Amino acid sequence: MHQLMFVNLPVEDLGRSRSFFTEVGYTFNDDFCDGSALCLELGPTLHAMLLDREHFASFHDSRVAEPGTVETLVCLSARAGRRWTPWSTGPSRPAAPTCGGRITA
Repeated sequence: MHQLMFVNLPVEDLGRSRSFFTEVGYTFNDDFCDGSALCLELGPTLHAMLLDREHFASFHDSRVAEPGTVETLVCLSARAGRRWTPWSTGPSRPAAPTCGGRITA
C-alpha cells in the first residue's frame, strides 16, 4: 500500500500559486518548500508539488508542456525492499531513461 502520493505540477509563478491556494483555504508543508517548489497539502498523505517550470523539467527528458495544456508527474511511495524495473520499450513505447517504471516484489 502506498504511504504517500505526490502529484507534481509545473507552474509559472510560485508566489501567485501560494497566494491563490492559501486564499481558498489550503496549507503548505514548508519543510518541502523552497525557491523552486511548494508542497500543497491536499490530505494527510496526498500532496501537490507545485514546481517552477525549470525544476519540473529536471524530472524528465521531454519538453515541459506549454501553459494552457496539461502535464503532471505522479510519485507514489513504496516499501523498502522492492525492485524497480523499466517498462518495456518498443515502437509504441519509446524508452524513458529517467522516469517510468514498475515496482515489483
